[in-house]
Amino acid sequence: MKFEFFVAHRYLRARRKQAVVSFVSLISVVGVTAGVAALIIALSLSTGFQEEFRERILAVTSHINLLGVGGSTVADYEEVIDRVRDLDGVVSVSPTIYAQSLLSSGGRQEPALLRGVDPDRREVVQELLDNLKFGDLQGFGDSGKQRPIILGSDLATALGVTVGDVVRAYVLKGEL
Repeated sequence: MKFEFFVAHRYLRARRKQAVVSFVSLISVVGVTAGVAALIIALSLSTGFQEEFRERILAVTSHINLLGVGGSTVADYEEVIDRVRDLDGVVSVSPTIYAQSLLSSGGRQEPALLRGVDPDRREVVQELLDNLKFGDLQGFGDSGKQRPIILGSDLATALGVTVGDVVRAYVLKGEL
């Protein structure tokens, strides 16, 4: 008989005079088992949440953003796109414009980070289509006075808007 089983047998199957020792040992084993089980469950939930969080964040934002010197725009972005696209591991490349803004509709206002994309770039449009729950991309790329905008569901709820409503975007640096 192995030493571990000998010690476990001795303390879990004690004589009548040592019944208290046997009961305390049993409670200790059950407590340690419950604690280890709770730790394993908590770590599993944490790991799963972390992976889901990472996937959702990376699904709607770029892994890498290239900016001009001092955060300015890149004037020859087509050349930069061609050079970056040739790098190993690059799946897609698309020019975007980021701007902090204040969105307003129906007397409600919410701060937002606007991301302007080129609708002719299929990889960006496909990403939007995959995550779109309501509405469509009809009219995207039109240069009319009212340009379409895609809002997240939480932002749309905060502004009290639905598909087809007008939203005004106020930015500090001119027109996007």
